[in-house]
Order: sequence, then C-alpha cells, then structure tokens
Amino acid sequence: MERELKRSKYLAEAAALTNNLENVREALIEFEDSAGLFRHTNQTYSSEWSGKTRQAYDSLVEELNQTEQIVYDVHRDLMAEINSEIDRLFEKVRELK
Repeated sequence: MERELKRSKYLAEAAALTNNLENVREALIEFEDSAGLFRHTNQTYSSEWSGKTRQAYDSLVEELNQTEQIVYDVHRDLMAEINSEIDRLFEKVRELK
C-alpha cells in the first residue's frame, strides 16, 4: 500500500512537471513572437534615425539582444532541469514496481 502511494505521488509530481514544461514552452513562444515583432518594427521605423537618438536606440537594441540570449539560455537550462527531474521521478516509479 505504501509503495503504491509513493508511486502515485511520484507520478503526480511528474505530471505536474510535464505541465510546467508545456508552460515554459508556451512562454518561450510568446517571447519569440514579441522579439519578432520588435525586429520587424525595428527594421521598419528606425532605419533613418541618426545622431544621439540612433546611438541611444542602438544601445537599447544591444541590451535587448543580450537579454534575449539570456532568456534562451535560461530556457534551455530550465527545460533540461525539469526533464532531469521527470526522469528521476520515473526512475523512482520503476524502482517501486
């Protein structure tokens, strides 16, 4: 009975983490959509800017590009950690059979 309770607990935790994986994927898709919209707007409206306005804008764009890379790195690491934890939970379930 105790083994079955533990199995159920591990399976529920794995299911919750699987839902989290989907939420993280969806968040990245929304982020990518926003980044794409920014790139399009950037190409459309900023090409004629010059002087201090252009320098300030380019500085902001560079900062946004760096932040975008950080988001992708965090996403990759988070997905890997969640997948590792799901694998660990399923291993515990297999051990309880």
